[in-house]
Amino acid sequence: MDILKTEYISIEKLKAWDKNPRLHNLDSIAESIKEFGFRDPISINENNSEIEEGHGRLNALKKLKQDGAEPPEFIIKQNGTWLVPIQRFNDSELNQKRYSLAHNRTQELGEYDEPLLLENLVDLKDDLFATGYTNEDIDLLNEKLNKDDNNIYSKKIQSPVYEPKNEKPKHTDLFDETRVKELISEIEKSEISKDDKNFLIKAAKRHCIFNYELIADYYAHSSKEVQELMENSALIIIDFNKAIELGYVKLSEEIADQYRQDYGE
Repeated sequence: MDILKTEYISIEKLKAWDKNPRLHNLDSIAESIKEFGFRDPISINENNSEIEEGHGRLNALKKLKQDGAEPPEFIIKQNGTWLVPIQRFNDSELNQKRYSLAHNRTQELGEYDEPLLLENLVDLKDDLFATGYTNEDIDLLNEKLNKDDNNIYSKKIQSPVYEPKNEKPKHTDLFDETRVKELISEIEKSEISKDDKNFLIKAAKRHCIFNYELIADYYAHSSKEVQELMENSALIIIDFNKAIELGYVKLSEEIADQYRQDYGE
């Protein structure tokens, strides 16, 4: 089994890869190295002595040396030069290029668990020096997370995956009007005005209970014309853009806004 070996080499002997596309914030890297030490050895290709990974750290180290700083921890000062920890790899020119690009790219592709990041930053709010973060970053992240939490319409809409059954349900199985009939019966027996009765009878129809699983089966076995009418009635939503166009999403927002006004969040 191969074992990674670390050795020290003069900072002047390290050769940059002239095709490295990565740009660095040297001030931030230098601040971190000065505070925590040079903890990550530089990788070089022993076939051509070029750096495969570590350009930013090397240039930040050179900046510290040029600015007259003392060698950070894990850097050896010897005969006026600084010795840097390195690890050698016997790579072809192709693998050198592939690894250098992969190292940068894989870091970019990662994401943060932002609530957990905020928790850590808040814990360090009085001691953020050399972390690359500021209290302004905490405020911005906190504002972003609060905005996302409060925006109940910001979540991505995903349509459910449903496999219809083989048989088409009966019409009478698609809904339950039991409560509707009870209310209408009470309304009709009452001694209220005709206009009030008409209004309350219409309102009673809101209590019709729909079986949406069976409605989905019914939709799957219906003609195109029936399907379109079911979509227009919002019994089935296949096209979210169409649902928005027909006003169903807007209606939901108005109901939610009214609820918040009446009952708060």
